[in-house]
Amino acid sequence: MTILAKKWRKISILALAFTFLFAVGGVYLEGYRERIEYTQEEIAYFKEIALQVEYGSGMHQIHKWVEELKIKVIGAPTTEDLEALESTMENLNALSENLHMRHARKDEAANMEIYFIPHSEFLTKGYVEESVLKNNWGLGVIWWNRFGEINRAVILIATDRTNSTERAHLIREELTQSLGLLNDSWEDSESLFYQGWGTQNYTVRDEKVVQLLYDPRIKPNMAELDVDRALMTKAPFSLAQWFNH
Repeated sequence: MTILAKKWRKISILALAFTFLFAVGGVYLEGYRERIEYTQEEIAYFKEIALQVEYGSGMHQIHKWVEELKIKVIGAPTTEDLEALESTMENLNALSENLHMRHARKDEAANMEIYFIPHSEFLTKGYVEESVLKNNWGLGVIWWNRFGEINRAVILIATDRTNSTERAHLIREELTQSLGLLNDSWEDSESLFYQGWGTQNYTVRDEKVVQLLYDPRIKPNMAELDVDRALMTKAPFSLAQWFNH
């Protein structure tokens, strides 16, 4: 069999490429095959939650953590509170390989503080106005830099106005929203992001919202149009098309 030089070079390159992909790049191929896909309805809900804010201003852009979250617990949590926190951290860490949270070690500074304190002590912390605190038994405050990267968060959980079930919900809600998901919605009463009061857990769509925020295509400071462009599906590269070029 005679093989033209041009074809032979391509065959050699392909052989090397496949050897590399299967020996070294198997994880990449697996990750590509398992890439999470999102419906238009899920993307719309994500934009409502991630590009708007219930309190404050300065949103309409993506804000997210790019560094590891190091959490410090302050105050008087119960055993049930700590178990709810551990469960929430595990759930969130499992949703995205780009999201990492853990407890801060004693010899390092935390970038997220969670206070379990009486509601009457919320105002003494000076993080938000009294009008916001009045009917809120739990809330989170985040700070970000000029690049849209969140670098600090504080969560307040009232220990005197809530029972353990309600605090477990507040821990889930405030920890999740402090990832950069600061808006609530009236759309779905089962959602953790529901505007009304309840003790909701994560819905499948809630999990997709978190995964969307920490999808590597979504960058800090992106506006809505940027998000739409980033999530546009592109046709996969075809080796057959390259070989026959």
